[in-house]
Amino acid sequence: MKKWDGKQLAAAFAFLVAGLLVAWLAGSVLGLKQESVIIAIFLLPVLLYLVFTGQIENLKGPGGWEAKFRKEASQPMEKKVADQKMETEKANQIDKASVSRLFEQLEQSDPSLPFLLNIQMPAPRAVDENRDPREETHSPFDSEIMIDYLRKLEQWGELAFVVFLAPEGRPLGYVGPEVLLEHLKNNQNRAVFMNRLNQGDRTAPFLLPSLHTQFLPAQATQSQALRSMLELRMKDMLVQDSQGRILGLANREQLTGAMLLSLAQATEKP
Repeated sequence: MKKWDGKQLAAAFAFLVAGLLVAWLAGSVLGLKQESVIIAIFLLPVLLYLVFTGQIENLKGPGGWEAKFRKEASQPMEKKVADQKMETEKANQIDKASVSRLFEQLEQSDPSLPFLLNIQMPAPRAVDENRDPREETHSPFDSEIMIDYLRKLEQWGELAFVVFLAPEGRPLGYVGPEVLLEHLKNNQNRAVFMNRLNQGDRTAPFLLPSLHTQFLPAQATQSQALRSMLELRMKDMLVQDSQGRILGLANREQLTGAMLLSLAQATEKP
């Protein structure tokens, strides 16, 4: 581990303060609100510090930013960090069922992890007024019960998303719980939505505003995940494997922190 002397610590502190000051000026005074711009401005003093301390051989820009370490000048620093695999945060996946079944699932969950509520749609069927209700294999969704379900989950822990699944289990999209709650409170919206949902109509989730249909692949790198979040203006995204199964979620702040930590660790000398 590299030992830092007083001058290096003072220089590191000075550049850190400079980075925070520049980021504040960019956001508050100049009105720059894009996250990518703020991150780039914040990282610039860090890179300048590495040049100042002799740990980076050269720094090029603005056409294509590139920083190279003296120790490994043949490999760009940002490529090493960007190519690192994204870490997926685990989540408790709760299947929409009876209230008694909900508490059974909650007792088996980890309250320190975020929750995902999975709502699987029934197989589509034709409307038949003469159908005997006892022949139904799927209990119809009820809006009031669904609202109660959401509130109980939010009281138990952090409910990140409500995920809508096709009858075969494939994810169709996901929304924040507040979006679904607000939609269910509107009588007109609720009637159309619940009717389509109980009919197995795959267009039902698309009636919800802000339905997210983009998922991150499990093999995505840190830079790929962060780029997707910035482009979609999302703080969290669900992660799925090659079979389409939900594995958990990725958080933008955690990704940014992981990339900054990787940059810092890359500067350490044995």
